[in-house]
Amino acid sequence: MLTYATKINEKNAYLYSLLRAGEVGLCALDLITGKWTRSAEQDAIFGIDSQYPPTAEGWKHLIHPDDIALLREESSRHKEAKNILVEYEYRIVRPCDGKIRWIKLTGQYEYDEDLRPVKISGAVKDITSLRENQRRIAHMAYHDDLTGLPNRVLLAERLQQGLIRAKRHKSVLAICFLDLDHFKPINDKWGRIVGDRVLCEVAARLTGSLRAEDTVARIG
Repeated sequence: MLTYATKINEKNAYLYSLLRAGEVGLCALDLITGKWTRSAEQDAIFGIDSQYPPTAEGWKHLIHPDDIALLREESSRHKEAKNILVEYEYRIVRPCDGKIRWIKLTGQYEYDEDLRPVKISGAVKDITSLRENQRRIAHMAYHDDLTGLPNRVLLAERLQQGLIRAKRHKSVLAICFLDLDHFKPINDKWGRIVGDRVLCEVAARLTGSLRAEDTVARIG
């Protein structure tokens, strides 16, 4: 069975490997005094300089407003469970350029003899590119590459949801299949690039003609 000491050693080894890889900053937050200690690398990631307030409030001011409540909830859960090794993922708004970046904090809590949390320290890394790649992969799984419309998989899910709502509210669900006449001659005469533009234009016009709750999908 792994002990806390073993887990901490493994986590520290992981943190050092991140530091060697670069683009990682170190930080520590004293939960009693509110003092926020940061490395120059973290300041660069957060878009701040050494004159930025070294306080808990200064750190909170950088957090994206939509993530504050969730981060507070996760923090409370970790401290109530007396967890030592923790990971947080949240967004910040960089003061230097206003850009939103995803941050991952990998760290550990320290507790006093009464098991009250007194400090958290660890490493921060900008994971914006990773998050964007994950979002693109998730989008590709449910959308047509060319038109960006929902694909067969997402259409099936929305049909199922629509049927459930229709049954619950005793309403009807309408389905319409469209086919483009004389589309093959366009590809044959003008080439696939022009044909792709036609498909994208049709997709845009159909989407713009329907309500937000309606679905236009490409299943061909």
